[in-house]
Amino acid sequence: ARRGPDRGARRSHMLAARAAGTREGSRARAAAARAAATTGYRAVAMAGSVPTSPAFVRNREPILAALLAAGLPEGARVLEVASGPGEHAAYLAPRLPGARGAVWFPTEADPALLPAIEHHCENARAGGADIRKASQLDAANSRWGEAEAEAEGAGRYDAVVCVNMTHISPWESTLGLAAGAARVLKRGGVLGVYGPFTRDGAFNGESDRAFDASLRARDAAFGYRDIDEVARACAAEGLDLREVRDMPANNFWLVFERE
Repeated sequence: ARRGPDRGARRSHMLAARAAGTREGSRARAAAARAAATTGYRAVAMAGSVPTSPAFVRNREPILAALLAAGLPEGARVLEVASGPGEHAAYLAPRLPGARGAVWFPTEADPALLPAIEHHCENARAGGADIRKASQLDAANSRWGEAEAEAEGAGRYDAVVCVNMTHISPWESTLGLAAGAARVLKRGGVLGVYGPFTRDGAFNGESDRAFDASLRARDAAFGYRDIDEVARACAAEGLDLREVRDMPANNFWLVFERE
């Protein structure tokens, strides 16, 4: 049987979900999540636990396979939006084509998570991976700060990657992701989005329906997005839906190509 969808959080008011990671997370993670919800994420990190995502171990290989299938060039410039604790950056960057893998630019809206990204990427960098210093970026903003300045200066990105953001952030964040990706991607570059979605208005199963209800109970602005509505938002910015790939735990990988 397929398991339920990933959990996570991207902003300070989403920290309980970020610390818990997934429904199959340990009791210790759930306890940390409850503490984060009341004391703040930085306090949990100072207590001696480095933030991690329990879903990471399960989804890292399928996401890598999806990125490899995208046909990125050697040394591709990849911007990651909503990097969370940074584990995907550390794992994916050195495994993509190129002598040093991809040139990876991690970003995160919550400044409390930036030290965690640096921690997780330290060993990968020591092994030769070209992972740039994490910067703060809120997908919903009309300008993307350092990430956008990098695109305007050193060159646009070959890919923008976003894992587990759309369902635990307001719709404005998804709209901002589409608009921002269109601004910073090269022509022919791709936006890859991973997470749980509805398809033609339908959930993959009752576990998805229940998880969506729990998200909306926590915050009315959260919840599953339908693949069609995400595709329409991207199309409005000149990003065409190229692939819908089934992924573990009832998730999907969506690929959009910049015209």
